[in-house]
Amino acid sequence: MNEKGLLLPSWAIPLCISAIIGFGSYQVAIAEAANTKLTVKELKAKVTEVANEAADTGIIAEVNSAKIAAVVKAIEKNSETNERTAESLDKLIILLMQQNAD
Repeated sequence: MNEKGLLLPSWAIPLCISAIIGFGSYQVAIAEAANTKLTVKELKAKVTEVANEAADTGIIAEVNSAKIAAVVKAIEKNSETNERTAESLDKLIILLMQQNAD
């Protein structure tokens, strides 16, 4: 070595610069890959969570739909019963009026 320090041939300077840039690019690529892997894991977890909530909501919707159908059926039955009761009352009133008229 001499007093000037480390001497590099002029042809080695671009190689050193390229190596430093390449190493930096490699490190960035590794960091991006790790970040992407983490993002994919988070996304997978979120999709699974949303799918489970959708399934639960679907089950709740089916139960609610069944309950609504049962209530509608009960109302229809009550309506039919009320109509028959009204018809029976009409007939009874007519019979009572006829008996009182005689």
